[in-house]
Formats: sequence, C-alpha cells, structure tokens
Amino acid sequence: MMRSLHGSGRVASTTIERSIINARPPKGRVHVVKRMVKVVADQVDAGFWRAESDSNGADVERGDSRPVFGRRSAMLAISSMLNCLSTAAVLPELAHADDFVTLPSGIKVLNIREGEGAQPQPGDTVVVHWAGFTKGYQGKRIDNTSIRDEPYEFKLGGGQAIKAFELAVENMRAGGIVRVEVPGDHPELGYPLDRGERFTGELVSTDLKIYKYRYGPQPAELGGQRALDFVLDNRTLKDFNRTLLFDIKLLAVRRGTSVPVRP
Repeated sequence: MMRSLHGSGRVASTTIERSIINARPPKGRVHVVKRMVKVVADQVDAGFWRAESDSNGADVERGDSRPVFGRRSAMLAISSMLNCLSTAAVLPELAHADDFVTLPSGIKVLNIREGEGAQPQPGDTVVVHWAGFTKGYQGKRIDNTSIRDEPYEFKLGGGQAIKAFELAVENMRAGGIVRVEVPGDHPELGYPLDRGERFTGELVSTDLKIYKYRYGPQPAELGGQRALDFVLDNRTLKDFNRTLLFDIKLLAVRRGTSVPVRP
C-alpha cells in the first residue's frame, strides 16, 4: 500500500535559481568574500563604527595598535564585498511575462540559448539536464540533474515524460536551453493530480521512501518529491500555486533508439 507523503522539501529558495546555466563561483573568490564579510561583521558587533571613528569617518588606531575600520573604510569594504559577490555568484535574472512565448497548448517557453545541433523527431531518444521548481509556491527546488551529472533520457512521443517536457523538447535543438512555465490551471501538461495516476506503486530508492512516477522526470531525492507532491496534493492551494518552472538543456539526440528504464 502506498504511503502518504506529507510536508514540503527542505531545500528552499526565495528566488528561482538557474543552476543549469550559471557556473559555480571560483573557490578562492568565495573565500575572499567570506573573510571580508567576517571582518565587517566583527567591526559592527564591537560597535567600532560608532565609538572609534573620528569626525571625518577616517580610520583610527586602538590602544593595542590594532587598526579599526572607520566609516569610510567600512563603506569601501562593503562596496568591494558586493563587487566580489556580483562577479562570483551570478544571481538569476528575473524573466518578465513578455519574455515568454505561450504555445497553443498553454505552456510558456522562454528561449535562453539557441541550440545548433540536431532537432529531435518523434521516436528519438533525447538526453537532457533539467532543474525544476515549484514556482507558484515558495519556489522550492524539485531537482537539478546537472549537480549530479545524471541526465534524464526519454523517448520523444513515447508517453514517458510529462506533456510539457515533450512539447518543449520537440522544438529544441541539441545544445539549446529553454525555460518552461507550466501553469497550474493546465494539469494535463504536468504531473497528474490524482496519486493513483501519478505513481506506479514501485519504490525506487534504497531507503524505500521515494515512489516511482508514472511520467518523468522523476525527482531523485525525497525532499524534491515531497515539495512537488505537496503542491499537487494540497487541495487548499489555488491553481496558480501549482505552477511549475523547468530549465531544460538538450544535451543529445539519438535517432530511433530505445530508452533505458530510469526511475
């Protein structure tokens, strides 16, 4: 008997991240930022800005010969810190509604990068990296295959993936990246709301906690599946709360090959 999953995933984000596109910041630069943050935070905690800055905000010396940030130096440190942050970690860009193209099916697609490779045809196997988020409810991450370098494969037109993935990928070329918004008022494009249709009844994790979805892509971690199931199962939510967002990168197209069984 299928066990009910309650609660939401532990991975939370206040904004929709674009992990497939943005590279991780170099470690050295992150360490510099961390040190600068600590220095400025220490100065604030000790009350140095108020008590030990002269009238012009210049640096002053303590009795124990340790230099102390004045207002001017503190502001320069913060400015440098923000500059490092802006180059080290590229924050996701907010996409405007006008940037998306609404297809006749109802899904909204934003073309982030044009591919130059093959365009898939029905019956082809497509290999993609994907990141998914519960855009309409707290922006929680469902999964991101690029972190684990475990692409998702499915046969185009074979009924193995949710309809939104089929529609998005069939218009792509290898190497391309799209952002897809699946409106909550179009449940036929996403995962079934009915649990009997959503799950196969199989367990696909060694800890016997993750149930297999009938249609991919399948979240690999329990937290991601719980976040997704919460917005699909919670009948108190409005349709817009069930809106999902996917970033999809088409890695390869295999002509007319079969798809290995994936959880």
